[in-house]
Amino acid sequence: MKTRALTAAALSAFFISAIPAQAAAIPHPLWLGVEEIWAVGAGGGTPSPGTAGVPFEISKKIAQTGAKYQRVSASWRQLQPDDKFPAGPPSPTSWTDANFDQTAISQLDDAVRAAADTRPATGFGLQVLLQVESAPYWAEDLTGRPDVGAFATEQNNYKGAWQPKSDAVKALAQALATRYDGNDRHNTYGRLLPKITAFQAWNEPNLSTHLAPQTSPGGTLVGPRMYRELLNAFDQGLHDSGRTDTQTVAAGMSPFGQPRGVVQGTSPQIFAQGVLCVQKAGRAFTKVPDCGPVHFDVWAQHPYDIQGLPMRPADPKGKNGLMADIPALRAAVAAGVREGTVLPAVTKPFWVTEFDWWTNPPSPEFGKSPGLAARFTMDSLWRAWSAGVDTLFWYGMRDIRTWSGGLWNASAFPTARVGLTTRILAADKAKPSLRAFQWPFREVKGAHPYAWGIVPCRLAGQRILIDQLIKRRWRPVTHGTSAASGVFQIPLSAKGKGVGRWRARAPATCGGTSPEWNSAW
Repeated sequence: MKTRALTAAALSAFFISAIPAQAAAIPHPLWLGVEEIWAVGAGGGTPSPGTAGVPFEISKKIAQTGAKYQRVSASWRQLQPDDKFPAGPPSPTSWTDANFDQTAISQLDDAVRAAADTRPATGFGLQVLLQVESAPYWAEDLTGRPDVGAFATEQNNYKGAWQPKSDAVKALAQALATRYDGNDRHNTYGRLLPKITAFQAWNEPNLSTHLAPQTSPGGTLVGPRMYRELLNAFDQGLHDSGRTDTQTVAAGMSPFGQPRGVVQGTSPQIFAQGVLCVQKAGRAFTKVPDCGPVHFDVWAQHPYDIQGLPMRPADPKGKNGLMADIPALRAAVAAGVREGTVLPAVTKPFWVTEFDWWTNPPSPEFGKSPGLAARFTMDSLWRAWSAGVDTLFWYGMRDIRTWSGGLWNASAFPTARVGLTTRILAADKAKPSLRAFQWPFREVKGAHPYAWGIVPCRLAGQRILIDQLIKRRWRPVTHGTSAASGVFQIPLSAKGKGVGRWRARAPATCGGTSPEWNSAW
């Protein structure tokens, strides 16, 4: 048996060495992140020092996906609530516990520490994107807010959206940037808090449930101007902390607008152009007079298409914000940089800060079969990369009752965050989407076909073998090397043989064999 195994290995090595490696441009990276919807406040409060609580187990699973980032979302209304600060905190820019609700800030600290702390018993060394939204009443300018009617009811259901005050936004950003500068011990246990560099200002501001009003009583679009002021204040607050290493990440926008009805929504391309102070003139963009500038470091989008397909084409009307519309959004950002309405005047990275595919089970209405969702996951990651996305975050580590896009099937659905336990997390079962997220791979057809993927170890310099099913046997047809973030783009022969079934093989220490890609699916 040893002789046969050695002979087979020798023949395989000879065959692989004979495969010509085709030259290709070095592909740009695609970094990945995950957000667990219930990470902050899960498990019923703060664990004792040195013990592994629910936030630790959440970040452990996120690290297992190969993610570089964990997105952590915090509610401003909970951090600085009205019942504790009826007129706002006495020292708005202070970063100490006294400036926040004790329970809320401790829960946020726990989530950040579990994600970003580099000590193995405490955290997993993930980079945190801290997103904050939902203003307390004391931080809202309530001028013009309706007290009665359907829209007033909607605003009461989604508190914290009405005209956030710029000075309060700026103070909050300064306080958070100082608290998470990597040097702070002003917290419950007096332990050093990890550093956060990426801070996201708000979430889906093109919807009135997040930022209101979107239009004035006369019908004039005001949401983009309001968000531009909020984003500038947030950016200034980060800089006022004295730090030079922070990143201001603009809020990811909802993929669709809804101009009529109780929930107002502005189409993301229209909203983005308003924030960026550019307007479409034919195929080009021009500067909007007397507008801007707006300050940020990263632009973002949420290109969900839960009811659609990943191959949906770009919106010919120039309004939507799906994956195929990202090049148009990137063009608007680039135009703002070029016209001087976007500062600093440097090329801006583009992030997708929420994305997923729902599965059935548990969602019979919107979910795809687990296998189809896995294929859509691999396909969508490639589409994001090809559209120029630098970083993509999967929204939902595990399913909850109202959101079935998790990478794990939930073993139980607690009715509140405090009900989530380590025992429940341990019983969750991985979906096929998890493997697709860890090891995305596909064949890309065209005049210049290629194999694309991201190796699970996320390292450059890994040798990748591409196999094709030929005469019912997997045979290596070419090979290449991974680049930054583990991404690879290996040319294929346009005159290939066999059926359209492909797989990639990385070293065993870097993930082994990928899921299969079948071009006939």
